[in-house]
Amino acid sequence: MDIHSFIEKYNLNADFSSFTKHVDTFAEEMNTGLCGNLGSLRMIPAYVSLDNSQKTHDESVIVIDAGGTNLRVALVRFSESDAPVVEESYNYSMLGFNEEIDIDAFFDGLAKYLKPVAAKSNRVGFCFSFPCEIMPNLDGKILLFNKEIRINNAEGAMLGEGLRKALKKQGLPHDHRVVVINDTVATLLGGRADSQDRVFDSYIGYILGTGTNTCYIEENSRIKKNPLLSGKGGSSLINMESGGYDKFSRNEIDEKFDSELDAPGTQLLEKMISGAYQGKLLLAYISQAVREGCFQNEQCELKDLEAKEVDEFLMYPFGKNRLAESFEDSKDKTSLYHLIDAFFDRAAALTSANLTGVMVNACIGKSPLLPVCITAEGSTFYKSRMLNEKVNCFMQEFTKKRLGIYFEFRRVEHVTLLGTAFAALL
Repeated sequence: MDIHSFIEKYNLNADFSSFTKHVDTFAEEMNTGLCGNLGSLRMIPAYVSLDNSQKTHDESVIVIDAGGTNLRVALVRFSESDAPVVEESYNYSMLGFNEEIDIDAFFDGLAKYLKPVAAKSNRVGFCFSFPCEIMPNLDGKILLFNKEIRINNAEGAMLGEGLRKALKKQGLPHDHRVVVINDTVATLLGGRADSQDRVFDSYIGYILGTGTNTCYIEENSRIKKNPLLSGKGGSSLINMESGGYDKFSRNEIDEKFDSELDAPGTQLLEKMISGAYQGKLLLAYISQAVREGCFQNEQCELKDLEAKEVDEFLMYPFGKNRLAESFEDSKDKTSLYHLIDAFFDRAAALTSANLTGVMVNACIGKSPLLPVCITAEGSTFYKSRMLNEKVNCFMQEFTKKRLGIYFEFRRVEHVTLLGTAFAALL
């Protein structure tokens, strides 16, 4: 079998007819989640609104950014005339990473981390990138810690309440108002904070790195599953948990790959496009193509593959990198390139359908004078040699030219810190 027949067999070709279907189905699944019916998009209200946001005044905000193995504490300064500035920033190891601790030790450690800035503002924005239920008062109830963070008795603990108690115990100011959000909500708000001199129709926060997620602004009247919001006017930010979307068609290679991972059947979109899975899934396609005779090389010796190694091959197909050395024949290298190209075509189509589906469902971006601000964050989105270019191509050719939906991608430095600080001001 030649590589083009293989690509067609496993439906890696991305075309505009299938793209239209993907967009419509994604939009329908959003409505399912907003109504509280069983679906793959959780559509979680963040209880944050931009309805009454105005140009910020001179004020500083304390920011905690807890995610992965690192934790940052910063002081962000807003002014009437200039863009927000990170005035102080301190980096620490995430509590519970190097040793197992209990929840009281977690809050005590946080209070110590805040000591240099605790008296400099009574507003705290807390970006908590672990499973957490945001409450209507904008505190956050911990559901669990993951990502190899070991903190006992954490389930059910309230982040703001626990932090204030720990600050009081250590004799530090403890009258802070703590606003808890997740990193995707912070990304949207960071784009808003950094563009106060611009006028956009709406805002989207999008993350495509190790994982993927989307946040957007929804009319409260459409959030049927939440009577507290649906019964009043205005709008609220929605954390979609879009990495869990499961309506894109998968083939037998995707399904076999998923079945061999932890928690099969979950986070299916994330497993098709994000950095944590990208190299491994592509290797599964390469191995299958070898088995089906698409290469003169009759076996694939590679047991693992990282996303950065794919970029190395694309840049140096005749260089000293593992993919180039595994497929030495020039025809094999060309076939490998076509397979990688098709693999990223699909990833870009899925990414674009996600973003376009949001704009279609929310009826935003209809005027070229008022585009949608899409603040994107994540190494996979920006550093993947093929993906970013292809996403922009899909969005320009289909979303803008065919659907008449206008948007602007923005990349904001310190976006999580700025967005989390901005949340504390709302």
